[in-house]
Amino acid sequence: MGNCDLAPTFLIFPGHSWNLCCLCQWLGVVAAKSGYAVSDSYPGSGLRMTKTHPIPQQNPAAASGGAAGLKFLVAAAILTLADPAWAVPPVEVVALFKDRAVVKTADGQAMLKVGETSKSGVALLAADPYGAKVRYRSKVYHLQLSARVGSVFAVPTAKAVHINRDTTGQYRVRGTINGNLVDFLVDTGASIVAISERHAVAMGLDFQNRGRVGQVQTAQGTAPAYFLTLEKVTVGDISLDRVQATVIQGTFPTDVLLGMSFLNQVNMQDNNGVLTLTARY
Repeated sequence: MGNCDLAPTFLIFPGHSWNLCCLCQWLGVVAAKSGYAVSDSYPGSGLRMTKTHPIPQQNPAAASGGAAGLKFLVAAAILTLADPAWAVPPVEVVALFKDRAVVKTADGQAMLKVGETSKSGVALLAADPYGAKVRYRSKVYHLQLSARVGSVFAVPTAKAVHINRDTTGQYRVRGTINGNLVDFLVDTGASIVAISERHAVAMGLDFQNRGRVGQVQTAQGTAPAYFLTLEKVTVGDISLDRVQATVIQGTFPTDVLLGMSFLNQVNMQDNNGVLTLTARY
């Protein structure tokens, strides 16, 4: 069978459709040997076997057995395609938190808290950092983080970091400065990344020789400071080069402040107590 006459024909099952071209080409080889042709109206499935000119059989029982075997192959192929366990779930989880999850369907993705339902109809029943339980189209799915790999090219999605608001109402996240591990406090009120002298010394920043001397206004008043450029600041999968920062003499601030010199270079969205930072490039 060089060309398939059934290219536009599809097998339809609940939630699935399958092009029959490849199936028919495979069955056609077997069918020809048993004197049958595969068409598009087989009872209950969209396939039909039509008797043509059978090849003479020396053993009539063998011919009957061959036809029965062919029908079995057709039924088995149809059942294999129709088996829901074989199909990929129509909903996936792309981020997990305690009592929250980012769920994705063909209509898009949404951040949900337990008990909420997305615009596309996904209800989050339970979630923790290890998995989520969702209900979608009257079916319940137990999902882990998606590991799906597409079979076609797609433009990579932007890198994003999801930060839960803590019990004090603030957003804290671990990251690195020039490769040194630090705990950031997200602060949109800080014009640049702010580091205490104590933290800067621990990280080995050469702020006294490479920084520009100045002053900053803090909650405790005016304080001497050094202004410098950090080689790299990383939060999650987002890394930015040459980020402006200040090192303030003394022990203030107690946390490294992730200020606007970093935040102005990413997109920010606060949704139900989860702050999402998304890379722009």
